[in-house]
Amino acid sequence: MNIKKLFSFSKKAKIFNLFDKAIETKSSEILLKALHFVFKEQIDLDYVNYFMRLLPEAWHEEHEEIINLIWLHNLNDDVFSDVLYLIAVNPETYRKYDDENESTLRKCIHVLREINSEKSNLYIEKLKSLNNPNVYFALENYN
Repeated sequence: MNIKKLFSFSKKAKIFNLFDKAIETKSSEILLKALHFVFKEQIDLDYVNYFMRLLPEAWHEEHEEIINLIWLHNLNDDVFSDVLYLIAVNPETYRKYDDENESTLRKCIHVLREINSEKSNLYIEKLKSLNNPNVYFALENYN
């Protein structure tokens, strides 16, 4: 038996238990604890379901961190397209701490671009139609 693999599984199970508890109790504190552990782990597709449950929620303010994890770990699944667009166009709800550079918006664009599906590309076009310079700045990386 591979002890390292077993230990890694138990860490993942602990993180998933924390996610479940955070979602159930709508606890930002527990979510932060779970994300603290996640940043030290190798993220895989097992996390997609949890991120999808967390991203549309307005009881926490960790949207940018979750989007960053999706982007950095290449979880480029079209399942995220709708919620990324929702976050991008609703700054009052999901991007309260974005400054004039709108880093959360930019990360949404990066992930949508990496997903590169019909739906995600449609959302990018919709975002471009807003004439927001930060949308164009994020897209400059792909030209």
